[in-house]
Amino acid sequence: MLTGRRAGWTSVPLVVTVVLTVVAVPAVWGGLGTMDRVRGSLTLAPGIQEREACFVEAGRQDALAMERWLAARIPASATFAYDAGQYDTPCLQYALLPRLIVARSQSPQYLVYSEPRDPAARALLRAQRRLPAAQRRLEFLGPHIALERAG
Repeated sequence: MLTGRRAGWTSVPLVVTVVLTVVAVPAVWGGLGTMDRVRGSLTLAPGIQEREACFVEAGRQDALAMERWLAARIPASATFAYDAGQYDTPCLQYALLPRLIVARSQSPQYLVYSEPRDPAARALLRAQRRLPAAQRRLEFLGPHIALERAG
């Protein structure tokens, strides 16, 4: 308009983008603020810690016993490998922070077995469960969940 040229079809997308940005962005931004307020007003169930909410939201309240058992036995500065079984690894990592899940090749300080898929790990759990508690090198929480101090 300022140059005296006629606006062509190439100008239309630019004008639409500018108008949408001016009109839509403030509305979307305001809506996101509302969601933040709603999310902030939600309360956790009694006895559930903020980091445990991941398991609860996934319908895996049964994982809370294992997570709490591991947190009581693995020092906060330790690393551990998780033989991925029945529980969601990212949820477990989040719940057990600052403890870190590392690969077995990175020499973790602890090994966590949770219904392991590896036949050798399953055989180890069976063999250790048969031993008297004083002779075991694994601590058990139920028949398929165990903790081993590596090294």
